[in-house]
Amino acid sequence: MFDPSVRQELIRRIHGLSPETPRAWGRMTTPQMIAHLTDQMHHSLGDATAAPYHDFRRWPPVKYLAIYVVPWPKGRVIGPPEAFVTKPVEWATDVESLVALV
Repeated sequence: MFDPSVRQELIRRIHGLSPETPRAWGRMTTPQMIAHLTDQMHHSLGDATAAPYHDFRRWPPVKYLAIYVVPWPKGRVIGPPEAFVTKPVEWATDVESLVALV
């Protein structure tokens, strides 16, 4: 995301969504996904904190496999509660909040 062309493509894709865009991966609606991504950006930028977890997922070989090798099961991965704090409010405002964080 530090590459301007990558960032612009990501923003273009966000603007290409609508509240009615069908789910393509999990259980969240598009407005819920935008709110979730906003929460994740706040965590990435250090604006919010999440409780650390200490289990097998932290081991480097497991992390590598999870990110690059093993396919993620659709609709079955559950994140930490801190990743789902923001609730969708108004589509245009929520999208612009996310884009501003990107």
